[in-house]
Amino acid sequence: MHPSPSTRQLGALACALYCGAALASELPEVTVAGIASDAQLSVLDPRLLQEQPDASLQDILLRQPGIALDSDGKLSLRGMGSGMTQVLLDGRPLGTFNGGGASLEDVPAALIESVEIVRGASAEDSGAGIAGTIRVHLRRAGGTPERSVRARLGFSPQGQFERSTALALGGQGDMLDWQFNAQVLDKSQRIRKHNTTSNSSRQWDDWFQDVITVDRLSEERTTLLTRTRQTSLAGEVALHPTSQDRIALQWMGEYLTLHQDSATTTARPYFVREYSELGWMQLPAVIRSSSNRESPHWTIRPTLRWEHATADGGQVQAEAGMLQSRNHSSYAYQGASDSYAWGGQESTLEHQREVHGALRWKQPLGHGMRLTLGTQLRNERMRETITEDGDTDTSSVMRRAAAAFAQWNWQPGAACDLEAGLRRERNQIRFPADAGMPHRNDDFWLPSLNLRYRPNDLQQWHAGLARTYRSPRLSLLLPRINSGHEGSIGDPDIAGNPRLRSELATGLELGFSQQLQRNGRNTGEWSANVFARSIANSLTNELDTYRNEEGDTRWLLTAVNRQRTEVLGLELAARHDLAQLPVSLNAHLTLARSRVSGQTAPARLQGQSPAVLDWGFSVRHPGGSLLPDTWNVLMRHEAGYSTRANAGLIMDIKPLSTLNLQALWKLEPTVRLRAQLAQLGNDWKADARSTVDGTRIRMRSQRPLSVALMLEKDI
Repeated sequence: MHPSPSTRQLGALACALYCGAALASELPEVTVAGIASDAQLSVLDPRLLQEQPDASLQDILLRQPGIALDSDGKLSLRGMGSGMTQVLLDGRPLGTFNGGGASLEDVPAALIESVEIVRGASAEDSGAGIAGTIRVHLRRAGGTPERSVRARLGFSPQGQFERSTALALGGQGDMLDWQFNAQVLDKSQRIRKHNTTSNSSRQWDDWFQDVITVDRLSEERTTLLTRTRQTSLAGEVALHPTSQDRIALQWMGEYLTLHQDSATTTARPYFVREYSELGWMQLPAVIRSSSNRESPHWTIRPTLRWEHATADGGQVQAEAGMLQSRNHSSYAYQGASDSYAWGGQESTLEHQREVHGALRWKQPLGHGMRLTLGTQLRNERMRETITEDGDTDTSSVMRRAAAAFAQWNWQPGAACDLEAGLRRERNQIRFPADAGMPHRNDDFWLPSLNLRYRPNDLQQWHAGLARTYRSPRLSLLLPRINSGHEGSIGDPDIAGNPRLRSELATGLELGFSQQLQRNGRNTGEWSANVFARSIANSLTNELDTYRNEEGDTRWLLTAVNRQRTEVLGLELAARHDLAQLPVSLNAHLTLARSRVSGQTAPARLQGQSPAVLDWGFSVRHPGGSLLPDTWNVLMRHEAGYSTRANAGLIMDIKPLSTLNLQALWKLEPTVRLRAQLAQLGNDWKADARSTVDGTRIRMRSQRPLSVALMLEKDI
């Protein structure tokens, strides 16, 4: 919708920024505060993840530099907006159907084994990561079986409440390994929004036969209460028929119920003044309430995978899987003023299905070289049925995607690594025959080149050049208007656009990092990274007004294509360990400039602040007292900026600062207590001004801070 800084940003942990993409297993690693890094990616290992009191994948990622949420609560890397960051869950795209991006809160932290953040692109990954790729790996069977139980309790003074219980059980045998993870979550959250609209105009009045001044003022206060109950299950059973083969069945399922209530009070006084000040008139306030009830929503994602190791060091991987999801929601609303009352009801049924398969072959060629060949197939279908006041409208869309890639890795010596790849993807968009929409085929050739040069053990240079793309999500292509919203500027109706084209981007990465040492011990590092993107047919959201069938004026959000978007940014990072104290200082600064062609100033990319500063420190205490063994202070500052929601509406985003605290107590070798204070100061504010009629809108969203305690015990 409108651009916004992150809604739940957490400050930086100690890490430098890296770019490009390569296989981490072939590169030397440096472990810094639980983050294993090389020139191409940064890896959040299991030890780091287990020391944090996180509830979801979203909580994990928001502590990392350059990662934030946009105004719709979707992931954004480097401020490029939701959808430009690719999230892969065990190699499969997450959130390709709807929701404006990956649904990160639906992936519990208890189910995650590791996370890799890639700032760049490679042929082996899908070519859809314009801003970068985040690889999420669920816990797998094998290795040391994990057996633990954790309980989390969270609350906030503004009325938020959360409780969850997670269980992890695993086993290992001669031929069979298994791992089972489960989490049950019960959560309520209260968000308050306050919008004030005003304008003044001069117009001719036929009654007075004179020019009069009309001042309009509208104040809208909304309280949204969301209650969520979620059960998540994930696991894997792996069979080893031979020493070279592994056959595994992996699954992830979710059962969720969601209940939303909102109450809105709108005061609409109109003051009319004529030159002789004959008088004024004021209209009464209007009270509006609604409930959005979603019946049980379920998703299941099973995958069957076979891995075979050849005698010469090669590996063959084959997998097949599916995703099924069904969601039935209903929306009821009513309103009243001093003179009349109204109401209505709407329901939406969504059914999503995906079938996918993949084949990959990795073969060493000698002399530090390796070749990877592969192919991937995916068939997605989405059907949506909307019923409003007895009228039913059904729309559907299908996408078939096929890809083939080749990637060559070469390490001529210890100082240099080279990766070159080529990927071809073909997407076919199909609409029903009665929709009257033409089918569309998109073909992409996606080359990539990544280079790392390490002249010594302390310095590293890296460069990356790649072509990437982004196809519109299926929900954006559905030819309909979903009016199951308030139709206000804060909660507009959603319009589909079947004519959306895919984005095509060229990206460049250049960077340098320097490790610091004292007496032969690593004491920190600093780094600098430049990134650039040139995006053709860039996708953006257009916010404008329209009249519905009843003749009412409502706000409408539509995805459209722009000609081109240019992005240029600089990232600076530093970490320093104090000599006499167990304290690690860290800071990260991102400076970004963007321009959307075809727009008059301000033409900045939506959601991209010109400057974001993350800073903080970590303290490790020897324990044995009331002080925590580890605690972190994390802070984020975002500069304000101006951008356009559409051709006639300019958004002025206010600066934002957020504070987060974390602590860990190791009560016993098998018992741990974690505490978290998150989102302190996260009060989003913006002003909108119309260049057409002078309307001004002041918006404020008060998001509750969160206090959480989590107790974990190994069993």
